[in-house]
Amino acid sequence: MNIEEHSRHPDISIDRHIKSCIFGLGRALVGGHAVYLDVRYWLLLRNALLASDGASPGGQLLALLRNAVKSGKVFCPISEAVFLELLKQSDPSSRLRTAGLIDELSLGVSLLSQRERVATELAHFFYSTTRNAEDLHPLRYLVWTKLPYVLGLLHPTETAFDGATELAVQKAFFDKMWTIDLAKMVDMLGTTPLPFESRLGDIADKLNAGNIEHAAELKSFQQGFDQ
Repeated sequence: MNIEEHSRHPDISIDRHIKSCIFGLGRALVGGHAVYLDVRYWLLLRNALLASDGASPGGQLLALLRNAVKSGKVFCPISEAVFLELLKQSDPSSRLRTAGLIDELSLGVSLLSQRERVATELAHFFYSTTRNAEDLHPLRYLVWTKLPYVLGLLHPTETAFDGATELAVQKAFFDKMWTIDLAKMVDMLGTTPLPFESRLGDIADKLNAGNIEHAAELKSFQQGFDQ
């Protein structure tokens, strides 16, 4: 939904909206088996793709995975560890091609960041011991997110807008980021060196800084989304 539509639902908090999107994603993935690939396998598949070598082991594996993903049998989610290794690739063109392949085989899906995943699993465990445990969603519905949020869930705060408008902006911003693919993220990052020794939040902040840095200077909502 856009900002105007979200403005008509001030009763829905940003946390509730995010949880609803995560739950919907988890429901949509039911029936598909998660296949986890480390960076070595992603590079093997990318090299086979670039070489157009269907007879090689990498080419055969790529064909099998593509068919399985298209049929809804599997998906290949990544985690923040794979994402950070991807960003360490020195060649921008190869890095972008790897990101595009991840977009295809992952269906745009990542595990929640480790911090969020641990918090979710702990909360689910504690609530499962209560009398209302039967109302809990299955944990397998709650651990997935979209690739733009591989390093953690973020949204604009302390903007120049009033509280109700800021809430609508937050939800619309989340929706916008929810649809961005990994290749576009990698392209946005460019070749600027990233602080791999720093905390993951620093890199997540960098991904979002360009969208929210000048929020107070925007003259209209449409202008903000067009930037």
